[in-house]
Amino acid sequence: MWLFNRIAVSVLLAGLLALGIFAVLYGFGIAGYSLANLPQALGLPGIVSGLQGFLGGVEGGSPGVAGVAVLVAVAVVGLVLLILELKPSRPRKVRLQDGVFATRSAVREEVEAAAERTPQVLESKARVKARRRPGAKVKLQANVRRGEDLGGIKSNIQESVQSDLQESGVPVGKLKLDLLESDPQGTKARVS
Repeated sequence: MWLFNRIAVSVLLAGLLALGIFAVLYGFGIAGYSLANLPQALGLPGIVSGLQGFLGGVEGGSPGVAGVAVLVAVAVVGLVLLILELKPSRPRKVRLQDGVFATRSAVREEVEAAAERTPQVLESKARVKARRRPGAKVKLQANVRRGEDLGGIKSNIQESVQSDLQESGVPVGKLKLDLLESDPQGTKARVS
């Protein structure tokens, strides 16, 4: 949305600049130009007369069904763009405390290392999302051997991750943990 906003505002400002230059040239009669000759100079007499007819119909209270549809569509698009512009963007870094931030990759590496310190975990992958308030939203996927006690392993991993991150000063707002039973030979971790 940021790139679209930059392009849209740039086009709008360029159009306003061109309109301002034409207004000065035609408004003050510089170089013999007259405001009445502007539609012919731009080659738009048909469009201008159609626009004048449409605006006259709207002003007179009889815009027609298509005219009402166009006006409503313009209003809705304007409202949507205004809401998208006013909505704050999602933060890119994880807030640890006031004025202190960490990258999502650093938090992800810390979470994966904490999970892999649990003896039953063969491999782990984490996804970290920053939140507006301090802390991160973490989704952790851990691979364990087939036949292990998943409930006990899950609580061990949660305790390990929470305690390691607490020591590091990274508050975790939400931790979602998925356990997958895997063959030890198909993972990157140690096999003992």
